[in-house]
Amino acid sequence: MRSFVAVILLCATNAFAAAPLADVPLIGDAHRPRVAVDINGHRGVQCIVDTGATVGVIGRDIADGAERIGDSHVTTANGDYAMPLLRIRDVVIGGAHAGDVEFVQRDASWFGHGGNAPCILGMSFARRFAIDLDGHARRLRLFPAGSDIKSILAPAQRANASISVSFDNDVIETSALVNGAHTAARIDTGWGFVTPNDALLDRLGYRRNDARYFKKNMQQSDSGRIVSVRMTTLKSVQLGNVSALNVLSDADQDREAASIVGRRSDPYLQIGWPLLSDHRFIFDARTRRAAFVP
Repeated sequence: MRSFVAVILLCATNAFAAAPLADVPLIGDAHRPRVAVDINGHRGVQCIVDTGATVGVIGRDIADGAERIGDSHVTTANGDYAMPLLRIRDVVIGGAHAGDVEFVQRDASWFGHGGNAPCILGMSFARRFAIDLDGHARRLRLFPAGSDIKSILAPAQRANASISVSFDNDVIETSALVNGAHTAARIDTGWGFVTPNDALLDRLGYRRNDARYFKKNMQQSDSGRIVSVRMTTLKSVQLGNVSALNVLSDADQDREAASIVGRRSDPYLQIGWPLLSDHRFIFDARTRRAAFVP
């Protein structure tokens, strides 16, 4: 009788967990979350899941035959470019399908880095689902948009898991504590660093030639080129109720890629995948809710 009761209780506990439409492994390096995607008839395309991109990005080889619906204008250090804005009829991950998803067609040469242009899944795809990026298990799970975030978590994980976020203009913004100081923050899963801006570094007491800075050689993911980047180690970064200690951080805003951080005049932290990858980040743009758990 005791075994029968135990089975009943186990089933009741598991019944609270929502069933994912897709549950697939994250692949490749640990700098950015990548998954295999069937897109525009091409199977197994490796794409970065990037909450920092409003629309997705594909190269010319994947774009062939897609419907062009306009142009997307972007300014880089190499000039102004009008990139084709496309509508992809079917994007598939596991058992999850999204139709008529917007992408831009990017040529890597436009950005001066060389190498191959990566495939990127932006918020134009992500907002169709509730997203569970499980860095600890290295899995991506997709649930129907509008799913209750708590139903995705096990009962023991639900307490204090929710974090306050906004989704204005498809940008996921929140707040964080860095070395005990409050700061605005943006969650960008396609960002390969954890980057404080100058205002936040100033609040933390950093000076121009601070002894806490050091140089580190980093390999660019798109070109493979080695660049020297100014870094620092933040003692703690707390997002919601989760604290990460000794967080390696990019503190070099002279790089072109860091211009997005430099635009903010208030203390600000760009939270990229290196911090998220040891935890579980769940969000749903339809309900405008998110959770962050160990």
